[in-house]
Amino acid sequence: KQMDASKYTLSDWKETKIDADASIVTYHVKSADGKDEGNHSTIWAKRGERWWAFLHQGTPVMKK
Repeated sequence: KQMDASKYTLSDWKETKIDADASIVTYHVKSADGKDEGNHSTIWAKRGERWWAFLHQGTPVMKK
């Protein structure tokens, strides 16, 4: 089953540059119904003329 990305809001974007050709991008994900929420990070690196995602981590936010 694939996720319908149109039902999620992405916010709180932050980029940490490693060097000119690599960055760590972090952001917050929340579903429209509020049931799913998490923090995500992706390491992006430029190889040639293209940017590639080399590692992605998604961590759910625990409900209180």
